[in-house]
Amino acid sequence: MAKHQLIDSNIIIYFLEKSYPNQLESFFQNIFISGFRFSSISKIEALSLSKLSIEEIGFISTFFNQGKECVLSNNIILKAAEIRRNYRLKIPDVVIAATALIHDFELVTRNDKDFLSIPNLSILIHFLKYK
Repeated sequence: MAKHQLIDSNIIIYFLEKSYPNQLESFFQNIFISGFRFSSISKIEALSLSKLSIEEIGFISTFFNQGKECVLSNNIILKAAEIRRNYRLKIPDVVIAATALIHDFELVTRNDKDFLSIPNLSILIHFLKYK
């Protein structure tokens, strides 16, 4: 059985801004239309983009309602703190990595360099060739 995928904030923003090449349309349809998982921190990051209009905030909120939110649990917090101590990554990145590890999800991100040093973290990087 394939692992569920956890979508990093940068993928969500990439999708919402429609700033991806046409070759990735089916990739996004498979992930976002069939349901997706995200960390609470990704929702915060997307909703805190500068200069969002009320309509855009509503659209982003509706978008997130279609996915499954992985809220911060004590296990995620402890794992995030461990990752931060060992790898000195940014707080949002360690929370997302910890969420993926705790739930045994594959992380879908455009920014794999920050995550490659974390042992046992499964990362999908297929689409990075389309930068």
